[in-house]
Amino acid sequence: MAFLLTGCDPRDDANHLHDVQAWGYGLTACCATWLASPGNQAAGNEWILGYWTGQNVRNVRDHEVGRSTDANGILNEVKTLCDATPNERLASAAGRVYVNFERDRR
Repeated sequence: MAFLLTGCDPRDDANHLHDVQAWGYGLTACCATWLASPGNQAAGNEWILGYWTGQNVRNVRDHEVGRSTDANGILNEVKTLCDATPNERLASAAGRVYVNFERDRR
């Protein structure tokens, strides 16, 4: 399966990935790419939910971030953010949504 990576801006400092050993779709695709096709959406959805699960496992303050919704609710929040910032890396968008949920105790 090939993924089209057009429209991503790797120079965007807000989306700079810091020193972390990680792999997968969300680290290479931007929001526009994720939303470009059903295949891309399926790959991104799986990545987002795996990322979220990993964040909850390692979160020493709260292992249940996202408790107020379900998987579709999380994906819809990321999609809303991505619609507003299509050049943002999917990893950054998912991370921002996670932080918002954690801050709001959702």
